[in-house]
Amino acid sequence: MQHTEQPKRISYLDALRGFTMILVVVSHVAKFLDVETLSPGSFHYYFNHFRMPLFFFISGFVFYKAGFVWNRVNIKKFLCKKVTVQVISPLIFLACYVHYMHFSLWESLVDNFKAGYWFTFTLFEYFLLYIATRKISDILGAGENKAIITMFLIGLFFYFFPKQWLCSESLPPFVSDTFGLLGATRMMYFMFFVSGAWVRKNFASAEKILDKSYLTTFAVIIFFVTSIFFDTHSFNPYLQKITGLLLSLCGITIIFSLFRKHESFFSTDNPASSLLKFIGRRTLDIYLLHSFFINFRLPEQLLSIIYDNPLLEFAVSLLLTVITITACLAVSAALRTSNALAHFLFGAQKRP
Repeated sequence: MQHTEQPKRISYLDALRGFTMILVVVSHVAKFLDVETLSPGSFHYYFNHFRMPLFFFISGFVFYKAGFVWNRVNIKKFLCKKVTVQVISPLIFLACYVHYMHFSLWESLVDNFKAGYWFTFTLFEYFLLYIATRKISDILGAGENKAIITMFLIGLFFYFFPKQWLCSESLPPFVSDTFGLLGATRMMYFMFFVSGAWVRKNFASAEKILDKSYLTTFAVIIFFVTSIFFDTHSFNPYLQKITGLLLSLCGITIIFSLFRKHESFFSTDNPASSLLKFIGRRTLDIYLLHSFFINFRLPEQLLSIIYDNPLLEFAVSLLLTVITITACLAVSAALRTSNALAHFLFGAQKRP
């Protein structure tokens, strides 16, 4: 395996991953309580613009390794490692969850959302698409930069492709089940994964751009002006897509800039930073386990009150998220007492 000099270590990356994981769990808790609203004024309305794009952006950012040679040996080694934690382990948790919830395993598998377990399967498909594009590019002598440009164009195609065509009731069951099994509608985030890899590849240049405050200022203005003063749901479908893409990129820029600006805070071992970074290092554990712990039942009177109060709703959802993540980390710690389970289920390094 050949490597060139790696980009510098980013002290706030784990904290950023932890923050994103918290946003995901908050959303799932609110959905389960049926208090999540995506209308202007709701916290979820603003977070929804960039939450999953940011998750995939960070995934691409972490995935990219400078100078990594995608030859047959390295591809086999990489896929053998990833298929366990991205496909086999999530399948086990999915099977346990659908049994716990009395769902149909097959119906969950052919659903694009996989009963909430779609992310790892989709991410593995992104790995395959990225590697395949890189290999074809190498064979054609096109180089890494052209490969990334090609992948970004592929991502744009997936992003703008009408999802309703893949979910049409007029499709034969075999075709619709195949699309669902592959999570075809989730391919829309591929461009953010590629964007993350590209930023990591050119991070020194990206830092210089972020240091020029005009970019962040522009992103903040566009994000909040568009979110507050325009009803994006009233736009035609393609204008919605364009607006959604702009808001996603602005949101990613704002959050990344925010964590970079406070890099000194996250490079220390203060309690808040340490906790956020620990959550960031356990994102897979939390993702695989949290569905088992969000079966909350609140009194109808409380639900009716918090539903009309975005701040209260978010506060309650966040409190329940803290409880959920605590439970996930406790179960994760128990499972990780076995080195074999820690490695197989969560991809932890093997220890002697």
